[in-house]
Amino acid sequence: MNLQSYALLGAVATCLPSDEELGKTYELEHFFRSSDYRALVSDAAVKRYLPEVLDQKRIRTCSSNELHQLAELMKSLHAFFHSLEQGIQKGCLPKWQPEHRPDLMDKESLNQRTKQLKSYGECVSIYTNIRPQNCMDIFEPSTVRSVPYDLLMTLKPKVSGGQEWGNLLAETFVGKTYCISQESLPSRWDIRTEEQEKEKDENDVAIAQALGIFSAVVFAGFDFLVFDGKHIHYWSFTIIYAITALIYLFIIKR
Repeated sequence: MNLQSYALLGAVATCLPSDEELGKTYELEHFFRSSDYRALVSDAAVKRYLPEVLDQKRIRTCSSNELHQLAELMKSLHAFFHSLEQGIQKGCLPKWQPEHRPDLMDKESLNQRTKQLKSYGECVSIYTNIRPQNCMDIFEPSTVRSVPYDLLMTLKPKVSGGQEWGNLLAETFVGKTYCISQESLPSRWDIRTEEQEKEKDENDVAIAQALGIFSAVVFAGFDFLVFDGKHIHYWSFTIIYAITALIYLFIIKR
């Protein structure tokens, strides 16, 4: 039905309020032309998860009251799916769990989640393979929301070697849905700093052990000289011992 026919139908239905069939035809045409319905029909996510809601044959069987309620539900569905798709892409939802999933046939449940989505301020960077048409996957229990510790330890050397987290996660979670905050993963700089600190600690331990051995040798040499009946200058030994102790403490405390 073109726009002129639609306008004429509305005028006739207004002039003949007693004609229920004519009024119902106009209500249906008005419903199918609404911006909410047209937006939902073009939304891949809605067509995937709620195909029955958009079915015109089913809608044509609705009463006037049911049609009005469905129109209200359409508004809530449109707002929710739009906010959800935007929220995922902006990184607002990596911690949402199955219990956050709203009832898609309850406008109050939808409105509550939409309000929550709109309340989020600045979001975080994420790594995810959830696409708009699969946005409800964010509520699935199987969706990966964090990298297990053992797996993280396996991947860190690869990041240190120059690989990107995005590519590594895509390769690691093939066939799985994931939505992981970038903040939960160490950066290449953090990993390299950690490796440098570990290497420094290992070097410190080695130096401390070497100085400990040196001190032991000094003491042994002193004992040997004393027991051999030879003379050693007291201040010379004191200076050697003091320098060794200071260097040792410097290495340990650094």
